[in-house]
Amino acid sequence: MRWPLFRLAGGKEKRDYCAPCGGNLSTVKQARTTVNSPHSDQNGVRIDKWLWAARFFKTRGLAQAAVAGGKVKLHGEHVRPAKAIGIGDELAIRSGEYEWVITVKGLSERRGPAAVAAQLYAEREESRARRIAQIADRKAHGSVWGERKGRPTKRERRQIIGFREGE
Repeated sequence: MRWPLFRLAGGKEKRDYCAPCGGNLSTVKQARTTVNSPHSDQNGVRIDKWLWAARFFKTRGLAQAAVAGGKVKLHGEHVRPAKAIGIGDELAIRSGEYEWVITVKGLSERRGPAAVAAQLYAEREESRARRIAQIADRKAHGSVWGERKGRPTKRERRQIIGFREGE
């Protein structure tokens, strides 16, 4: 990742400065091996960033809200949006009526194509079967809202008014 250049006194640019850790790049290269370094990949990825990158949520803000609202569980426990996840972690994600139970297979902080995002996790077979059954059940039963197409006609409007007034 490239960090912005900082100007020193006299208008010189300092290229070897690292904004997150406040040090120069020579110390950053040494710090990459330590666990507490902001440059280390061993820390994992924030759960909200990963959910956004894996395309479970359209925006990172929605992912943060879902995690903060208890819709996402890590190993059965509620977590905060800044919690770091790693490979092999188990997540339960609830979005609307559907729930995914997945295992993290890859880490990414960037949102890419759907094909790449699908390789970041593996969904459990019973989770997939339950979700497919819910979708099929919804299609089979239909809903009142699915039958309506646009605004009611004049006849339907009169029927609605008559029903409301008790005629």
